[in-house]
Amino acid sequence: MVVKSNAHDGLKLFGTTGHHPLHSFAYKAEQTGAVTILRSVEWQVGREKITAVANFDPVELDGTTVTKASVANMGVIREKGLSIGAKILVIKSNQIIPFVEKVLEPGDTPIEAPTHCPVCGEPLSEKNDVLFCLNDECRGRLVQNIDHLCSKRVLDIRGISESTIEKLIAMGKVRTVFDIFALTKADFLEIDGFKDKSAQNAVDAIAKGREDVDLAHFVAACCIPGVGLTVGEILSENYA
Repeated sequence: MVVKSNAHDGLKLFGTTGHHPLHSFAYKAEQTGAVTILRSVEWQVGREKITAVANFDPVELDGTTVTKASVANMGVIREKGLSIGAKILVIKSNQIIPFVEKVLEPGDTPIEAPTHCPVCGEPLSEKNDVLFCLNDECRGRLVQNIDHLCSKRVLDIRGISESTIEKLIAMGKVRTVFDIFALTKADFLEIDGFKDKSAQNAVDAIAKGREDVDLAHFVAACCIPGVGLTVGEILSENYA
């Protein structure tokens, strides 16, 4: 059930986030969860943040087998009282994203925050329970930044996966975010799985992605920490 403001200018009055309008909200049916055991936590490198992923015994949720779920950061881990070996209730948030709802029985091993980046090994910074890798040359951050640039929401460069990006970096073809625009068909042909047509498609997608880019998407593509498409749109509205 969706509850929506009946004000004729409700969208303007309440505004929006970068994700959804604020003039309405939804009530959803209670979701059925599954009980499992938390076995480990792995730490993943994002564009800047280091996020925690809970690994647990496989459970069936809405017709799929689920073995992991994001638990965001140390603040969430502490708030929920997560520990290795804990019995946990897992649901699918919005019937899509696996989510650790709560702890049913505590485990026996505390979860410790990492002190160094799991990819580059540089010391991490913590602010408001969130861990950050501040190394601009971190390979993990570079992968995520290029993946962000290629995403549908930014430049919509299709056919270039995280795996492909990692291979290009390992080959020395890409050292910065914008090196992707210098890639050639020959570069892609050096990657296992790429043939003449797929390599040409990748080059064409890159060329198309940089055509007719407006200011908002250009700003988002620059991969500036804390600056995405929403900020790009604000800048575009005021300065374009």
